[in-house]
Amino acid sequence: MARQRGARGRVGTWPVGQAQDRPALPWPRNLFQFLEAYAKQTKHWSLSELNPGRLLPWLPIAFGTGVVLYFTAGREPILWAPLALTLALMTAAFVLRRRFLAFPVALAMAAAAGGFAAATFKSALIAHPILRHSAWNVSIAGFVQVRETRTLGSRRRTRA
Repeated sequence: MARQRGARGRVGTWPVGQAQDRPALPWPRNLFQFLEAYAKQTKHWSLSELNPGRLLPWLPIAFGTGVVLYFTAGREPILWAPLALTLALMTAAFVLRRRFLAFPVALAMAAAAGGFAAATFKSALIAHPILRHSAWNVSIAGFVQVRETRTLGSRRRTRA
């Protein structure tokens, strides 16, 4: 990256000719040579992704991963635990904001914990009864007392 005198950030332009001369993976003569070149190229790509602004689109994916983790949990978590974890990871991300590699990792973990906490909070907010065990051969009887139909901008109740 080109550096300017007195610049403190890590942002810059590509040197002339470097963008076109990206190293490509060589045609493998043997498996070891190919794996070594692949590891080197993957490291190069990973380090180039750590440039400022490049990891921002991954935050919603980390948040969604936290929501998915909530739905794969074996049981309902306590409400305060994910919130405390999210606050702790946000604090860790703030403390590690000057670290080149630790900050994106801490930020992704905080986003995932935030997704988990958001799903936990929404579940606690709704708080409807859930069947604890599978119900087989159960008959349900009843009737609809009130039906709501929604039209543009208004609600209309009708007796069924």
